[in-house]
Amino acid sequence: EIWRGQTTAQKEKVAGRACFNMALAAEKAGDLDLAINWIEKAYTQYGMKKSLRYRDELYFRKAEEARLKEQMKSLEKKN
Repeated sequence: EIWRGQTTAQKEKVAGRACFNMALAAEKAGDLDLAINWIEKAYTQYGMKKSLRYRDELYFRKAEEARLKEQMKSLEKKN
């Protein structure tokens, strides 16, 4: 809750870091879509360039998750 309140701070650096931290928390909770939303906000609204690498990693994990789900469906159909 502390970070959420800081995501709209007047200082862009504070708000950007808070958005970044919200992305980390969302990822840890298993919500990649929410994590991507927060990291996109950190970059697009607050210009946090370091968030780009993390954003790319989140998109990669989301793609891997989708790929795994497809593989699991294929296995279920075979059984």
